[in-house]
Amino acid sequence: MRFLDYLASISIGLVSVVAVILLVPPAWGMFAAMLAGMAAGMLAMWIIALPASIFLGPFEVMMPGMFTSMFAGMVAGMWISMGEPSSMGLAILGLATGLGFQLFFHIYDLSLHGEVAPWEEDSAL
Repeated sequence: MRFLDYLASISIGLVSVVAVILLVPPAWGMFAAMLAGMAAGMLAMWIIALPASIFLGPFEVMMPGMFTSMFAGMVAGMWISMGEPSSMGLAILGLATGLGFQLFFHIYDLSLHGEVAPWEEDSAL
């Protein structure tokens, strides 16, 4: 199941970057591009996060997705306003951001709960 969490987070990063590419022109100032990129990333996150959270759980999708989409959107927006970045560079940004934040939240979740053993019906309370 963790593989799907990582896949959802990486997809959120990629979709956020694509939304920023489509909505933020290079002529904008860096501050305006950063804010528009953050907003575009957050809106794009909902496309994947809402359906995925039904199957994977809200914490596993929404928490990393929020950070992934905001960070990838802001950085992509500022990068676009600084010049013409390559599409591959922006795709790597979205992929790395999604992977990095999902890994952070996975480690954080493990530190809170540890590895959870499968629940057995026969176990004594």
